[in-house]
Amino acid sequence: MALIPFDQIPHEFTVGDLRRWADLFFSHLEETGCSTIKLNHSFYWSHTPSEQLYNPYETPDAPGLDDLFDNLRDVMDFEQNPDTRCLPILEDFAALLTYISTGLPFEGAE
Repeated sequence: MALIPFDQIPHEFTVGDLRRWADLFFSHLEETGCSTIKLNHSFYWSHTPSEQLYNPYETPDAPGLDDLFDNLRDVMDFEQNPDTRCLPILEDFAALLTYISTGLPFEGAE
């Protein structure tokens, strides 16, 4: 399969695109028997504030720490209280997706 040429990559995408792509990934996980995400330990991960992460002209300072249990709690809380702050919760949700992408929750699942 050939990659899409850079000049054909759009410079924007919609929430509908994200929803469709997320559904693709989640369906694939379920179809391959990875429908349960194990979080046996409270993993810590380092993160860089977005104002530094996406600034190509400055070197980020020392990153902070975050905790996956906190991320999971915040996403679950947002589900119960959707009127709360949305954008910070997206970072929590992204942290859970990053954890899944490492393959750690599925080690030994074969």
